[in-house]
Amino acid sequence: MLAASALLAGCAVAPVGYVPASEPAPAQQAVSVEVFAYPKAGQSAEQQRKDRYECHLWAVRETGVEPSSLTVRDRVGAPPEVVPVYPPVATTAATAATGAAIGALTSSRGHRTEGAIVGTIIGAIVGSIAEASSERAVAQAQAAQPASTPDRASAVDRADRYRRAISACLTGRGYQVR
Repeated sequence: MLAASALLAGCAVAPVGYVPASEPAPAQQAVSVEVFAYPKAGQSAEQQRKDRYECHLWAVRETGVEPSSLTVRDRVGAPPEVVPVYPPVATTAATAATGAAIGALTSSRGHRTEGAIVGTIIGAIVGSIAEASSERAVAQAQAAQPASTPDRASAVDRADRYRRAISACLTGRGYQVR
């Protein structure tokens, strides 16, 4: 019987479909927050850097938007990882049938029926373990999918808020902003 159990461990059922384990690795596309500021009062290059930096900090604080985090995910990249999906009870039924056959073939002549019954039971146990493992893998793959990412419209709206804030600050410090 131990030999039958070992043989059942190698049984396999072909998958009937696939479930993506995760979204494709998306390409990151930056949303522009570029603002052009021209000094109207002859500010030096050093003063311009200082003003831009201070206005950047103020705009981030006021809007809650950090420009370096403004990206949108495009649906391009590597193909998704896949997890095989088996039809319900296919693995259990197949391993139970295989177990019955192995049990009957490996038993002595007078005990083939008992060998088939024991093989069926062992096969069903091994099959249900394999199915539970497959279900766990699918559940983990679905749970591992990334949370929704900001769409382009949301990222553009946040970039616009940041640009308006930094533009207001720079204008107040004597720059013409475009």
